[in-house]
Parts: sequence; C-alpha cells; structure tokens
Amino acid sequence: MRLKTGDKLGPYEVLAAIGKGGMGEVYRARDPRLNREIALKVLPVDFASDPSRRERFEREARAVAALNHPNIVQIYEIAEWCGSQYIAMELVPGKPLRALIETGLPVSTALGYAAQIADALVATHAAGIVHRDLKPSNIMITSAGVAKVLDFGLAKLFRFNTANTDTDETIAAMTELGNVVGTAEYMSPEQASAKPQDARSDIFSFGAMLYEMLSGKQPFKRPHTAATLHAVYYEEAEPLSAPAPVPAMVARCLQKKPEARYPGAGDLLRAIREAQAALEPAVQVAVRRRSPWLGIGIAAGVVLAAGIAATTWKPLRARLTASSIIPKNAYEWAEDGRALLSRSYRAGAADRALEDFRRAAALDSGYAPAYAGVAEELRVKYQDSHDKMYMEQARQNAERAVELNPQLALAHAVYGWTLLDSGRIDQADAEFGKAADADPSLTSARRGRGAVLDARNDLPGAAAVYADLARRDPGDWQCW
Repeated sequence: MRLKTGDKLGPYEVLAAIGKGGMGEVYRARDPRLNREIALKVLPVDFASDPSRRERFEREARAVAALNHPNIVQIYEIAEWCGSQYIAMELVPGKPLRALIETGLPVSTALGYAAQIADALVATHAAGIVHRDLKPSNIMITSAGVAKVLDFGLAKLFRFNTANTDTDETIAAMTELGNVVGTAEYMSPEQASAKPQDARSDIFSFGAMLYEMLSGKQPFKRPHTAATLHAVYYEEAEPLSAPAPVPAMVARCLQKKPEARYPGAGDLLRAIREAQAALEPAVQVAVRRRSPWLGIGIAAGVVLAAGIAATTWKPLRARLTASSIIPKNAYEWAEDGRALLSRSYRAGAADRALEDFRRAAALDSGYAPAYAGVAEELRVKYQDSHDKMYMEQARQNAERAVELNPQLALAHAVYGWTLLDSGRIDQADAEFGKAADADPSLTSARRGRGAVLDARNDLPGAAAVYADLARRDPGDWQCW
C-alpha cells in the first residue's frame, strides 16, 4: 500500500515517505491527538492474507512493544486500518550508523556505540526476543550520540531449555525452519543455514557490525549472496587492526559455533566496558571518575598526579576542554535533567530533561537515579496528555529504579506516584512509606502520602499533610 503526503491511516496523517524494505514501507507521520511526529510502518499485504503469520507477527510485536529501554525504538501502537496493518513507533532523529562508518570509526567512538547497542540486546534477550537483523542501517545515532536499535520486523521469540543450555538441541526457537531470513553480510552461521537461533545469533551479527564500525569493511562480504553465505559459514574474518583487547573481543563474537561466543549480551557488555577502561587515557579516566562535588581541586590533583605541570586552573581547563577529555558521565547528564525538571513549565524543558535522563541511563544502565528521572518526566507527559502509554512507561522506569537501588528514596517516591496514577492506592502508599523511611525530608514522599489520603477520601488527613508541608516550604505551590 503506497501512501502520499496528506493521506490518513487511522488517526495518523502522512507527512513524507522515509524508506522501504522487505518488511514494508516507512513514513513520517503526525499524530494530531498528541501533536507529535511518529514513524509509521505499513506492513506488506501478505501479513493480512495469512492469519497464522499475522498472529505470530502481532504476538512478537507486542513483546517488542513491552520493552522500555533508551537504546530501543519505542513502539506505540499495532493496528489495522481498511485492511492495512501498521505499526506506529517513535520517530528517531539522527543518522543511521551506516552513514557514519564508511571509513571506520575511532575506537573510542565505536566502543561507545557498541556498549549502547549491547545494552539494548541485554534487555531484548531478557524479554526472550532475538532480533535477527542487526546491521548498521538498523541502528540510528541521534545528535546527542545515543544509539537506537530499530526494525524488529524479523524478530523472533525464543526460550532456553533450562535443563541444559550448552547445545543447539536444547533451544526451542520460534523460527521458520528451511527459510533463510535476514541480511547475508551480518547473518550468523546458524541463521545462514536456516537452523534455530537464539540470543547468540545476535551476538555474531553484533560482531560483524562492530568489525565494520572499526575497519569500514564487512568481514564476510563477497561478490554475490551465495559466496557471502559460504564465507559466513566456513571462512574466518581477516585479522582486525585495533588495539588490544578489541580484536579478541570481536573474534569471540564471530566464532562459528554459538557455544564459543559470549554466552549472553550481558557478558558481551562487560567485555566492551573492560575494553573501554583498558583503552581510556589515564587522565581521561581520572577526570571522568572525579566526584562532582570536589570540583576544581580534584581535577587539578588529577593533572598533577599524571605528571602534568599546571600553575593555574584557567589554562588547565582550556587544555582539557580543547582536547575533549571531559565528556559528561551518567551522573552529570542526570543532574542536567534534574535541573531542567525543575523548569519543566518552560517550553521544551520537559523533552530536553527526558533526553538527558535517557542519555544517563544509556551511559550507565545500572544508575537508578537516571531511570527515576525518566519516570518523573514521563509522568509530566502523562499529566499533560492523559496518554496511558506514558503512564505505563513511567511505571516501568520507576520500577527499574527501585530494582537497581532499593535504598534510593526518590525511586520509591516516583514509583509510588506511578502506582497512584494507575489507581493502585495501597501499593502506592507502601512505596511512599519506603521513601519516607529512606529519606524523611523528601517532599515528594510526604506529598504522596497526602495524595493517598485524598484518594481514600480522608480529606482532613490530606489537608493536615499538605498544611504541614506548606509550613515547611511556603514556596511549594503544590501544597496549597
């Protein structure tokens, strides 16, 4: 189904065609209900004409839609309009990784993107999904340097037989045996031979992609598809020219036998981070790890410890900034987001804060305050739009923050608010109680207890809580 500018598909207005692939055509469109732009993928007609394939696709698409990760494109809706099935998803501004790697990327840049992509695979595989089409054209890089994994059109659900996960025979993969699907240059050997695939197939494809990111060359590319598939299955990639331990890491990803690769994406991610740490210059490591509260004194100490003479901070800072060795870490991105959160009434501040928090989570997937910040900003979006999608995403991020750091008062408070939004009053009350126990001074926890009393129609109790908060902080307008 070909659409043109101005056409309507369900509630969406088509603005322009973006691209076309085997899984359908993609358009930039506008959702007038929320006044936002989205990407709209219209699926091939054979999806509608084959009930079993359509049912399978919808099941797997719902699994992908349930993922909530800063490095995975967000699916908003799977629907049908006048016989055409479509997916509405996040429109990611930026450039495809394909456009950035023609001559290879600097090692530090390649590993930075690789860590984000591997982090996305951790979440994807944890949900029992194998992507099956990882390649540079399916990775978008935003202007902020955030990598987003796109196009789960060939994704499949899989599961391991927990009795023994060491052999292919124990893997029950929901795949189309006998049919080779994917992109030849990035297929794993088991995918190239139409055998069942699990998460380790994606690790092979990741290795082929990282090889290309570093060298500008596809390791198994040959003059025609048959020769390429033969190379994937039988031939070894040429040695990669990169500093240790990167070549060994890529080589392990590209092992022909799945059991010889990294067992999972989490192991791969750890290897990437270890490589980043091994390759990072000493001064850069020290500056990145400095305590944000110690400021200039620590930075100066780092330079002196590295044997660099410095007499004043001003020329030192000029040298550091000029050589770009003070990139923001997860803490700093989260702090930027929190500063914007306090000014969310300003135009665009909420969206920028959300992007900062998501960037922090992408840099450190174990940093609970980043997920708490994402949840707070998504609540702002829910309050503005009443779109339940934002409410559910906020709850998932808050829940993740609590899982990562059960002692973080803010995480429990935000989680409490998301539960209250969905009508789970008793659970919300319990979370506000945990937040108050962890930090008795946390205003959002106290305000949450008042909201719970209000929801229970205990108006005098709620009024007393709000009055106490107003006395403590007369400037807090939410207590009046």
